[in-house]
Order: sequence, then C-alpha cells, then structure tokens
Amino acid sequence: MGNFELGYANNIINVLWDFTPCIFGFLPTRRRWINTGANIIFPLSACIGGGIAWVFARYGKRKALILSASISILGGSIKMIRAYPAYLLGRGIMGLAFGITNSISPMFVSEISPPKMRGILMC
Repeated sequence: MGNFELGYANNIINVLWDFTPCIFGFLPTRRRWINTGANIIFPLSACIGGGIAWVFARYGKRKALILSASISILGGSIKMIRAYPAYLLGRGIMGLAFGITNSISPMFVSEISPPKMRGILMC
C-alpha cells in the first residue's frame, strides 16, 4: 500500500499540471508556484511521518497501518475541497500517512510472511 500511495499521490499532480490553475482559479502564470508548493509538502510531511512512526508501532503494526490508512483517507477527503490551502493541507496529511506506512509496512510484512518467503516478499 505504501508504494501505491507514493506512486499515485506524489505523481498525480504532474498529470494534472495544466489543469491546476483552472481548478483553483489562479492565473496560468502562477502555475509554477502553485505546483511547487504542492510538490514540496508531500515529501516533507512524509519525513515527519517516518520519524513518528515508532510511536504508532508501539501499539501494534497492524493498528498503525489501519491508522495510517485512515489518515490517508482523511487527507484525500480534504484534498477534494476546491481551495488551494485545503489542497496543501490534504497533501501534507497524505504525506504524513505515507511516511508512517512506508516505515511500518516492511516490518509488518517480514513478521507475517513465512520464513522461506521473507526475502522474496521484502524485495
């Protein structure tokens, strides 16, 4: 799930590059700054999420992954609001969830997989 979240949430903005000014009502000349803000907030908040993942992992990795998925759904829901600050907030929340998921999911997969399959599943 973590890799899907990274691939989709981080790169979908590049597909929508030309439509961003129309969606938020900005002039096309400000497009660079609009997309820079949206592109930079996801990895920054993912770093924070990766740093605080150990707090959630103390309560169990499965619960932490469920919580991370819930946070991601919340971020995606906020992104649907048609306002640029809400979009940035939603991307930040989704980045936080990605950082948590990306930190915890490899440990979880290695714990639940059979010993013969661990190396293959971890690749």
